[in-house]
Amino acid sequence: MKRILIIDDEENIVWSLQRILSKEYIVAGFTQADDGLIALAQGDFNLVITDLRMPGLDGFEVVQWILKNKPNTKIMVITAHGSSTVKKYLLEKGVSQYIEKPFNASDLQITIHNLLNEESYKIIESDLVSILTLLAKSKKKKMIVIQAESEHGEIYCNDGMIIQAIWGEKYGNYALRALLQMKGITITVQNWDLEEELLLHPVLNIEISRLLLLGEEEELKDKQETTEPPAAFEEDEILNQLPADFLTNLLSIEDLTGWGVALEDGSPLVSHGVDIEFLNTAIYNYLKQKKDEKIHLINDASFSSIIVPNELMIVIFFFPPNIAGKETKEKISKIFNK
Repeated sequence: MKRILIIDDEENIVWSLQRILSKEYIVAGFTQADDGLIALAQGDFNLVITDLRMPGLDGFEVVQWILKNKPNTKIMVITAHGSSTVKKYLLEKGVSQYIEKPFNASDLQITIHNLLNEESYKIIESDLVSILTLLAKSKKKKMIVIQAESEHGEIYCNDGMIIQAIWGEKYGNYALRALLQMKGITITVQNWDLEEELLLHPVLNIEISRLLLLGEEEELKDKQETTEPPAAFEEDEILNQLPADFLTNLLSIEDLTGWGVALEDGSPLVSHGVDIEFLNTAIYNYLKQKKDEKIHLINDASFSSIIVPNELMIVIFFFPPNIAGKETKEKISKIFNK
């Protein structure tokens, strides 16, 4: 277990940090800088968190002693009396992190985990936006696992981007919106490798900093109209948005095996006659090669599908593969008056 040393003349700061960090680390805390340095001289610590202004030895002297005598120990400075000049000076000297008081406990936890190169860490009752803010800055490849009672979700980040979001069986912007609205959550952040399963679904590629700057409502507004979670969509409501006699005309097409409906961003709504994975795969292939066409023919190893983009995406599946051709596209064009 990694070891952290805290030096701050404010007892409440030392006590609070010990309480927060002792669940995952061996933590020693001192209100006198000389006592802290004696402890450091007698044993190794992975990280020292120190204030700047303290009676007796101050934080600058603590930093100088560590750099000279314990050069492999990482240093985090926390201060209520900082400035851009002080920050620049300390970082140039070799301080790993500079934070001004007051600070957010969750942000501090994440910063510490990043400094100590932790592959996985858990933060209870945290703010998801705070986590995303730090990942936007670090640009690390991390998976955020969100848990709240019976709800579970995941957000995949890489290089300052949200690659994918999963909430239950839902993917994409639906899932991201639902996760951003969850309260009382426990968050686990861990490394992840690119999984083939993620590639079966449309990739989000939302820039985290832009999402945070505009707010998730603005970022997603042009991608989905509703603010309700996925369960609020009723199938009858979806069908009412489709052309008149849609099902009757559709079922008259030869070799039809199924159909599905999704939002423009690729989030699936309804699937009939085909597994939801086929719907996701067809949409992903469509988004990869999206062109300004009224009707798209997608050929896959397992099926053919014709996709009609509009406010909703209509996906019509055929079997055997490559059976859908010009004649079929013309029939579907008439159904949708394209």
